[in-house]
Amino acid sequence: MQKPTLARRATCQSYFTPFFPSSCSSIERRRISPTTGLVQHAPKGEAGELLGKIVKSNPFRDYSGYTDETQSKGSIVKGVKQLGDKWFRTGDTFTMDKFGYVYFKDRTGDSFRWKGENVSTLEVEQGVGKAIGVNNGVATFGVSIPGMDGKCGMVAISDINGGLNISNLHEELSRYLPPYSRPVFVRVMRNELETTGSFKLQKMELRKAGFSSALEVI
Repeated sequence: MQKPTLARRATCQSYFTPFFPSSCSSIERRRISPTTGLVQHAPKGEAGELLGKIVKSNPFRDYSGYTDETQSKGSIVKGVKQLGDKWFRTGDTFTMDKFGYVYFKDRTGDSFRWKGENVSTLEVEQGVGKAIGVNNGVATFGVSIPGMDGKCGMVAISDINGGLNISNLHEELSRYLPPYSRPVFVRVMRNELETTGSFKLQKMELRKAGFSSALEVI
């Protein structure tokens, strides 16, 4: 089955840059060319954040910013194709195949890095959903472990009726996810996972709660 694509590179009118979450903070780091000082392209097959060029003379490509000046500055990347240019950060990461087709990967704030690999929460949620036979009610996020670099995966699963059996979850996940992206911790919740007004999973409180000895470890 062919993966759904967003667009061809020629029609996308945007620019890919390498993106990988910092292991110690929420600040993103980008690869800068040592010779040109410009942001480098993400190689084909590697996840990169999708940027859109800001064009002041074009009302469809201009960007006036947010009411919060700090937030506005954080949404702009300079020096992408030439020194001094400005590009808007979409917050979405994509990959591009050798034919120029673009595939959605994840939101930048949701991705995390574990065992030297970038982990897509969307892919983990899809893998867990297949393993337990559900299409929703699964939230994935990264949690820090003292003394370890990066963040390991943790998944919260809504099981209102109490019928979930996770005894063979680890074995099932090996069919759908590579070792580095399999969640280390599992939290089974007896209530529905909270969502935003746009129906996105609210993961902030889950991240704050983190993990404890009461959680299942797989």
